[in-house]
Amino acid sequence: MTNAVTFKWVKDQALCAGAKTHADLGVEPVRSNLSSDCRGFQPHKVLQIMIDGDQIWRKADLLWMEGLQEALMISFIAAFAVFLLLHSIPAIPAVRAGVISQVGKPVYLISYSVVSIAALVWLFSAALSLDYVPLWDLRPWHAAAAFVLAPLGGFLVLAGLFSENPLSVAVRSSERSGAVVQVTRHPVLWGFAIWASGHIVANGDLRSLLLFGGFALFALAAIPMAEKRARRRLGGRWRALSEGTSIVPLARLFSWRRPRVDPPMLLAAALTAGISCWLLLGDGHATLFGADPIAVLG
Repeated sequence: MTNAVTFKWVKDQALCAGAKTHADLGVEPVRSNLSSDCRGFQPHKVLQIMIDGDQIWRKADLLWMEGLQEALMISFIAAFAVFLLLHSIPAIPAVRAGVISQVGKPVYLISYSVVSIAALVWLFSAALSLDYVPLWDLRPWHAAAAFVLAPLGGFLVLAGLFSENPLSVAVRSSERSGAVVQVTRHPVLWGFAIWASGHIVANGDLRSLLLFGGFALFALAAIPMAEKRARRRLGGRWRALSEGTSIVPLARLFSWRRPRVDPPMLLAAALTAGISCWLLLGDGHATLFGADPIAVLG
């Protein structure tokens, strides 16, 4: 049958079904809309056409959803690639120096910050658009682990950015090292890895594993690169500057040296406490990401 004939036949069969129902109830049906009599009424064929149509729509809907998820995954991969590319620029001194020589350091810093924030927003938006696929059942201790790891990671990132540190990633270039290098000489990179790991544990789903696992792997992979670059740049001075420090966090905590605290660490601690309170107690996390970590604790 052609589509027009099929539609006409189904319409007549539906009217015949209505007529039969009226007859069963002892009511005279209205037959003026019928194009033929109902002697060929075939309810099983009507039912089969309805089933086939439903299956076609279900398959079409499934194909559309699969195509949508594939497009979202491509967007996520593209966003992550852009994020990694942007954060590889500071790690290549020749590229960074070339860009700064062309546009100037203030323009570079402002432009780099704006573009990096935009890429980060794109990345989180793409990740949140992916389907939620749970990998393990969440327990209160998962959230508790994040409450410890995320602020600790945030503190190390902030302290590392605020401090002078010729041994690793730092905003301020100097031959002196801030007090945070007593914890680790790569505080920014370890901070990102620890912060990301806490979110993997607390979320327990595939998209979080891809997003935060990617962050953690990127940060950890950058540590030996930063170590090698610092040794090459500092030459013989590296040994003196790295004395009392370690790659692994807190490895020198119980050394004979007395731990010291400086203003950048105090500022980082204050900001970490304030941001953590706003995110957890002030609904900041729920506002930004649509998830309330406190609710997991019941």
